[in-house]
Amino acid sequence: MSTTKSLTASQLDALRQWRDEHGDENWKRKLTLAWVRASAPAPLHALRNSHGPSWLHSFTLPTDMTNTKRYALIQGDADLRDVQDFLPSNYTATSTEDGILISGHDRFGWTLDGYVLPRLGSALIAGKEVFK
Repeated sequence: MSTTKSLTASQLDALRQWRDEHGDENWKRKLTLAWVRASAPAPLHALRNSHGPSWLHSFTLPTDMTNTKRYALIQGDADLRDVQDFLPSNYTATSTEDGILISGHDRFGWTLDGYVLPRLGSALIAGKEVFK
């Protein structure tokens, strides 16, 4: 079994999306064929170039991360509506006593650390991941 240390959250999401679209049983075979035909989506083709086809055959998608709910807290004077405007549909924001709590699941590149927090940061809204 291969480890996921060298894969980003976006790469894992791309692999999960491919698996979900092509079926649990045949997704690796179909991805290998797409690599041969150069018809795989760019993030997956980049994995072929960086990890190679033999890597895919020994790789196992981690199951413990697929449904993990993630949270971030925004403290200070940020407005709830402003925060909500910056979130993708797989994340929500609610007001709490401690600040604004963001919660959701990473999906297809729309990740907490790779998209949500940097996007909020671009509007000078600082958030930090918290663990419940």
